[in-house]
Amino acid sequence: DRAVEESTVRAKASRQTPLRVRSQLKGQIERIEREIEGLDARVNEIELLFESPEIYTDATGSRALSEELAGLKMRSRKRVIQWEALLHQLEEMTAT
Repeated sequence: DRAVEESTVRAKASRQTPLRVRSQLKGQIERIEREIEGLDARVNEIELLFESPEIYTDATGSRALSEELAGLKMRSRKRVIQWEALLHQLEEMTAT
């Protein structure tokens, strides 16, 4: 995903003005930030559910929540890495 996004931005950068590319990068950064916030909110919801003893009476449900939690954390980490790469790219553009 990240490599595709970066190559897309670079390809477009060769045809677009620096201002437009910066604007697109900022838009991508904002979208990823919103996605990370949503993922983290759901992680917090699930973690709160695990604080309740009732959740453990349903083994299937608690296992499903545990799997969802692991998947959400992985997706969040991947998006944070993409977010950092885009921020770095934006900083490089602004520095030059």
